[in-house]
Amino acid sequence: MSERGCPVSGSMGGGTCPAGRQSANNRRVGPRGCSFSGYTQQGDIHAAFDIPRGVDVDDWLRARERKAINEIVYSNIPSADHIAQVKNVDTLVADDRDLLAVALGAPARQVILRAEGIGPQSGWKDGYLSAEYGFCPPDSNEAAGALASCPGRVWSDLCERMPGCVSRGRVRESVAALPLVEGTEENVPDRALWAAVVALGMLCSIYRYEEKNDGYDGVSTSSASARPQVGMSDDLGPELVGIPRSIGLPYWQVSRRMGRAIPHLTFFDQASYNIKVRDPTSIHPYVGRFDNTDLRWPMFGERTEIAFLKGCADTAGLLNLLFTCCHF
Repeated sequence: MSERGCPVSGSMGGGTCPAGRQSANNRRVGPRGCSFSGYTQQGDIHAAFDIPRGVDVDDWLRARERKAINEIVYSNIPSADHIAQVKNVDTLVADDRDLLAVALGAPARQVILRAEGIGPQSGWKDGYLSAEYGFCPPDSNEAAGALASCPGRVWSDLCERMPGCVSRGRVRESVAALPLVEGTEENVPDRALWAAVVALGMLCSIYRYEEKNDGYDGVSTSSASARPQVGMSDDLGPELVGIPRSIGLPYWQVSRRMGRAIPHLTFFDQASYNIKVRDPTSIHPYVGRFDNTDLRWPMFGERTEIAFLKGCADTAGLLNLLFTCCHF
């Protein structure tokens, strides 16, 4: 934002920022400590973006990203056979709210349209968001199925066996025995990223849990165990210190592909993105309700753990129902 367009400096006349007055010869580039300030573009912006001379730069850039209304609301016209079977042809016309939202450039609607267009091709890297399913995955088995079909399946396979490993105190031993499969695009496709970040995050978490609770707090070991003599991920940051490289390195790589600068396990990862839908066609009142889901990868296998995480996912599913009803 320019100083002239700033709601503070623009109202004072002269186009001078009251929070950072400086001479014209020593103009600062970058934030000036003002909530309304931005950056100044160095060089010729017309040449950088191939913008014609004499036009408003902001309007030209915005117009370039827009599509015709017909391209958006009528992008998927039914076939002639389908139209012939429709009893009420008025249903073929775009909904008034959709038309108005596109015409006015409603921010919420534009965000949803963008997410629905980019999400399936990118593996929903930006997070799940759609008008029909809200913040829940359209297909709860897609990411897990893609992970099971690639070399990263060693992580999901271990997650399947984790309750038994925990009960025997064999978590660290099992993790240390994993082969090193890097979380690159060659090994883990974009469609499997969400399942990979959930599986690896939970493996790192349960590994740390057993290390801190060896011999008590639900972990029973027959003999004192030491840290496995395998390569560690200490060089990848404090979050992965003491984590075997077999899960630490791919977790770091997958997290960066997901836009997470620091590897971390979120509550949504453990709950909403860690469930299986029993019947996707049972949509009333909403798909992700408690009695229509199962926890995909429990770490302890206890009923309390499963009920708690399913309850959290159920709450998120209810919020999604409200979201889909009023996403405008």
